[in-house]
Amino acid sequence: MTRSGAATRAQAPSRESSKRASGMTVGVLILAAAALQALPFLRASFLPFVDMPQHLAMARILEQRHDERLHELFEITLFPQVNILGLLSTTPLVGRLGEVNTVRAFVLLYLVGLAWASFRLARAVGGTKWNVLLALLLALNVNVWSGFLSFFLGLPFLILLLARIATPCRSHLGAATLDGVVWFLLALAHVLLFAFALLAAGLWFLFAPVARRQRALRLLPLLLPLLYVLAWAAHARLLSSDAAGFTVAWDDARTKWLDAGWSLITASADATLEWSVMALLAGLVAFLLAREWRLARVRHVAGEERWPARMRAWIRTCALLALLLYIVLPYSVADRELTTQGLFLLHHRFLVLGPLLLIPTLLWPSARGARAALIGVALLLHLTLALHWNELVARVGAQARGLDGAIEVIPPHVKVKSLIYMPYPVGLRFSAFLHVASLYQARKLGEVDQSFALLPTTPVHYRNPRRPYLSQRDENLAPAHFDWRRASLYDYLLLYDPRGTHRRLYARTPHRLVYSHNGWMLLKVQR
Repeated sequence: MTRSGAATRAQAPSRESSKRASGMTVGVLILAAAALQALPFLRASFLPFVDMPQHLAMARILEQRHDERLHELFEITLFPQVNILGLLSTTPLVGRLGEVNTVRAFVLLYLVGLAWASFRLARAVGGTKWNVLLALLLALNVNVWSGFLSFFLGLPFLILLLARIATPCRSHLGAATLDGVVWFLLALAHVLLFAFALLAAGLWFLFAPVARRQRALRLLPLLLPLLYVLAWAAHARLLSSDAAGFTVAWDDARTKWLDAGWSLITASADATLEWSVMALLAGLVAFLLAREWRLARVRHVAGEERWPARMRAWIRTCALLALLLYIVLPYSVADRELTTQGLFLLHHRFLVLGPLLLIPTLLWPSARGARAALIGVALLLHLTLALHWNELVARVGAQARGLDGAIEVIPPHVKVKSLIYMPYPVGLRFSAFLHVASLYQARKLGEVDQSFALLPTTPVHYRNPRRPYLSQRDENLAPAHFDWRRASLYDYLLLYDPRGTHRRLYARTPHRLVYSHNGWMLLKVQR
C-alpha cells in the first residue's frame, strides 16, 4: 500500500465523523428554531386560532358519537371524505388532553414536520440544508392563525411529496407505495393542497429528463388517491344537489396587494416587526438568487448537476404557480341561500406556498464566515419573532380571561347563542374570539348557533341543518343586528363587550345576568 493510500484511508473516518457532527449541528439548530416558534403557544392559556374551537367541537362530537342525544342531532359520514386529517388526528386526543394541550401538540408536530419536509426538499433539489432556518420564519402564517387545522397540517405533506417527486426515479414497489400513501394523506389533509400537487406534478413532466416508463411509474401512486378524491367530489355534489347555486366573492387587485403581508405572517395589528422580518428575509433571498445567477453566467454546470438544477427550476416554477393562484383565485365560494356553507379565504391560503417552496432551493455561499453570518441572522430573526409572538399571545390571553368562567357556568347539552361584539382582540389582526362559543360545545357537548356541522358535506353534520336556532347566513358576524325576539330559541347568551360600547342592546333585556368578568357576560334566557 502506498503512503498516500494509507493517508487517504486514515482521513476517511475523520471526514465521516466531521460530516456527522455537521449534520447534528444542523438538526439541533433547526429544532431550536422550531421550538422558538412553538414556545409562545406552549405557554399560552388561550390559543388565538380563529377556527380552531370549531374543529375541536367537531372532534368531541365524533369522539362521543354514541351518545344518544348527539346521535339524534348529528350524522357521521367518514367515507368518502377529504379535509379530515385534522379531525381524525384530534379526535383521540381532545377528550384526554383537553383543547389547549391538543392544539399545542399539533402546532409543535406541524413545525417539526414542516422543518423535516423542507430539509428533504432542499436535499432533493441540491439546495443548502440551512435553508430550513429561513423557511421556518414563515411557518406561523395565515393558515395557522386562521385555524385551518387540516390545511396547515397538510403543508408538510405537500412539501414532502414534492421532495419525493424531485428525487431521482426509484422503480421499486416500496417507494411507489410510500408515494401513494403521501398522496392519500394529502387528500385527507385538504383537497386544495391535493389539487396544487396535481398541477405541480403536471409541471414536473416539463422539467424531468426521464424516459416515458419512469414518468408512468411516477403516475401510478397517484391513481388510487385521485379516484378517492373523485368519489368524494361525486358524493359532495349529490349532497348539495338541492342548493340554489353558488355565489363567488372576489377581492380586487388593490385589496390583494394590501393583504399580502396578512396572507403571510403579519398577525399583529401594527405589523411593523413582522414586515421588518419579511423585508430582511426577502433581502436575503434576493441576495442568494442574484449570487446564484451571477455564478451561473461564469461557471459551467457539470453533467451530474443536471437533475438537481432542473428540479430547482421545477420547484421555483411551482412557487410562481402559488403566486399566480393568489392573484387569480376568489375570496370565497358559498351557497347563495346558506352563506355559512362555503369555502372562505381561498386565495390567502396559497401565497405563503411561494416562499415556502422557493427558499429550500437556494444555494448558500460555501465560505464558513458567510454561512455563519447567515445562520446568525436567521436565528436572530427567529428569536425576535418568538418574543413578539409571546407578547402578542399573552396580551390576547389576558383579554380572554373570563371566558372559561362563563363556559363553566353553562350546563351541558343546552343551546347557546354567541354575541361577540369585539371578535378581534386588541393588538391582533385575526378574529380569535369569533367562534369561542364552540369551546362550550367541545367541553359540554351542547349546541351553538354557528358550527361546522351546518355543512352537509362535512364528516360531522346536522341531520337537519335548517333548525331555527342555527346560523344560516353567518349572522354571528353581525351581533349588533341580532333580533332579540329570537333569544327565546336559546338557553344562554354568551356576550363579549369589553368596552361596553353595545350595552344599550342588552342592558334592558329581561334575561338574567348570571356571570360577568373582564367583558365576558352570560345571560340566562328568561322565557
